[in-house]
This record gives sequence, C-alpha cells and structure tokens, in this order.
Amino acid sequence: MNKLTFFIVLTISLLLMNGCASKNMQADNSGFFKDYEQLKSTQTMLDISKYTHIKITPLIINPMIIDSEQTKSQKELYNQIKTYLNKAYKDMITTSTKLTLVDTPSDNTLILESAVSSVEVHLDDKTWNQHAPIPMGLNVISFNAYMDEDVRLLGEMRLVDAKSGDVVSRMMYTSKDIAVTLSGDTLTLDDFKPSLNAWVKEISKGLNK
Repeated sequence: MNKLTFFIVLTISLLLMNGCASKNMQADNSGFFKDYEQLKSTQTMLDISKYTHIKITPLIINPMIIDSEQTKSQKELYNQIKTYLNKAYKDMITTSTKLTLVDTPSDNTLILESAVSSVEVHLDDKTWNQHAPIPMGLNVISFNAYMDEDVRLLGEMRLVDAKSGDVVSRMMYTSKDIAVTLSGDTLTLDDFKPSLNAWVKEISKGLNK
C-alpha cells in the first residue's frame, strides 16, 4: 500500500470516528516519572560534581501501543532505537572527562535511567498539552500528526545515587525544533535519528556542566 492510499484509508477512518480518539490521547503522561506535578520545569539538575562513575541502565521505550497490538515492524523499530540509544549513551560517557562508565556501581556512582516516547505538539496553541502522548507507530490516530510533522520525541531521564537510591536529577526534553518526519509508509530508525541525537546531546550538556 503506497502512502497516498494509506492516507485516504486512514482519513476515512478518522472521519468515521469523528475525531474522538485523538482527543482522548491527551490524558496522561508517559508514566516514566511517578510524580509529574513536582517536575515544575523541564529539567532539575543538582550538583553532580562529586560523582566519578556512572552506570547506564537499558533504555525504556513507551510506544503507547500495547504489546499484543504491536506489529513486527514496530517491534523491530523499538529494538533498533534501544540499540542505537544505548550505544550513543556509552559513546557519550566514553568521551566524558568527568565520569567513567561502569557495570557495577560503587561509591560516587550515578545510575542513568531513561525513557523515550512520542508526543503530539502544537507549539502555536498555548492551551495544548505539549506532552500529549501519541503512538510510536502509524494508526488512525497518529498518521495525520506524523504527516503534518506535529510529532516530537520526548526524552525523560533521571540520575539516581547508586548508594542511597536518591534521585539526584530529573529531566524532560522535547525536541521542539526537530520533527519526527515520516519518510515512507512506515516509521523507521532514520525518521527518529535526528531527535535521538538531539536527546543525547541534551543529556551530555547536563552531565558535563
């Protein structure tokens, strides 16, 4: 099925649904943070200069599509994103002059936990929830948003003290200037790479302050 045919089919479906489904997608955050009310700004970064080591936990992907409804290509995409970002994290630490990457935490060690998801943004609409979740995949809800370049990557991260378990910092980042652009009939890693690279740079800036 080519993109035009796919667009026609999805548009008809959207009209039949009267747009109700897209309104319901604005309800919740991704769930990575337990408490979003306390995250007043997009970033809360404390002094991390005392830490010398860091352990990176595997990336969490929140695709907003339940496992049983994920297609084979979607599952492959999520695995590709995990592989790409986990490697990028390690490369980022390898070049750092402040932190050393470790597998086993000890004193003065941070644990980096992170997640990515997709959100629909309307930057010119002040009443719109700019963190409104949208499926990381094409369906009747998301297709128009991807076509209109209204989808952004949402990165969420926390740094945890390995010894105490206390959260040292939390960050939410939306690549507002970099849309997830649909280049074919399905979403691919290449569609997400610019946003993923921007997310890694944002984490790196925080770690190297």
